[in-house]
Amino acid sequence: PPTGGRAARRLTISPAADEFPRWSPDGRTVAFLSERTRPNAKKDDASKDSGADEAKRQIWLIRPDGGEAWQLSDAKGGVSALEWSRDGVAIAYLSKEPKREERRKKEKDKDDAWTPSSMYPWNRLWVMDVASRKATQLTSGDLHVSSFSMAPDGKRIVFAGQPTPLIPDNFKSDLYLVSVTGGKPGVLVSRVGGDNRPMWSPDGQTIAFISQDPKNTKWQANNYLCLVSPAGGAVRNISSTFDEQIDGLGSGGAVWMPDSRSLVFQSNQRTAQHVFRAWTDGRVEPMTRGPEMHSWFSCDARGEQAVVLREDSEHPREVMAMRVGSGTLTPTIRLQNTPDSREYLYPNVVSGTQLQRGRWYHIEMLLVANSPGSSNG
Repeated sequence: PPTGGRAARRLTISPAADEFPRWSPDGRTVAFLSERTRPNAKKDDASKDSGADEAKRQIWLIRPDGGEAWQLSDAKGGVSALEWSRDGVAIAYLSKEPKREERRKKEKDKDDAWTPSSMYPWNRLWVMDVASRKATQLTSGDLHVSSFSMAPDGKRIVFAGQPTPLIPDNFKSDLYLVSVTGGKPGVLVSRVGGDNRPMWSPDGQTIAFISQDPKNTKWQANNYLCLVSPAGGAVRNISSTFDEQIDGLGSGGAVWMPDSRSLVFQSNQRTAQHVFRAWTDGRVEPMTRGPEMHSWFSCDARGEQAVVLREDSEHPREVMAMRVGSGTLTPTIRLQNTPDSREYLYPNVVSGTQLQRGRWYHIEMLLVANSPGSSNG
């Protein structure tokens, strides 16, 4: 999409979807998920009978200044989510447990009778050293991983695990800690109701997560933003006065502010959706107002400038910039003649300086540059 008088450069060209981009901490590489043809794929990998289609979706890397993408992971069960370590040395990811060879053979021979429990799509947590591509599996057994977050020092991972992949068991999820070198995961939070989507604070002192708290374990009940120490102990609810669901439609989840004193989340308000800031002392304040839908908040490393997506019934989705605390939104990116792409904008400001003309900034799904003399942005 054109912005500031310059056209955006397309990074990837593939008949398969390239998605879930994540910048490396040094900004030199973009990791993303793709089902594009793998260089090491066998001839029969396209055959669904062989079960090899499980491995289609892998982690790929590409340089933002151009060139060919190269495959990083070779997970037999494919990859569904990834996160860089803060030092860029490792990537943690989720991979579905692949079918066993015995099962694949039975399917190929049409001897494929099965029971639901024997076909559960278990998500396993892995961590990979980027340089050597050595991957280590961190979870196994009757523990389905739904989300995770790496510690700032890269030594541990907190994750949400549930008894089975079944949807009702989302409300039985607990939090666990595991070392990146392996070993048995330890329970961090275990109580009635669902505890999900853990987020390690930038200073490493606190883990935030979404929880039913456990005031009401029914699926339609409110959830809350809670905090716990990585060492364990009492859980603290910092949004108990907020009478709506944490996270809205296509929200991007709650995110820590750089100073570790507050988190930002999205929530539906009647027919609108707004961005709120929850302080660790229990205050919850709105950051946006009006009839629009706001989502996918992301800010720079100083916590001063942010971007969100905004749309309403008369205007398609746009990337908007705001000074944190001002509540005033101004257009940063306007799309022209690309209506389909509006559906897939997920901004994530990675570098931490004030936006300046002529300089590149990292926004997920986009590379944005303001040209000299531009009047907007």
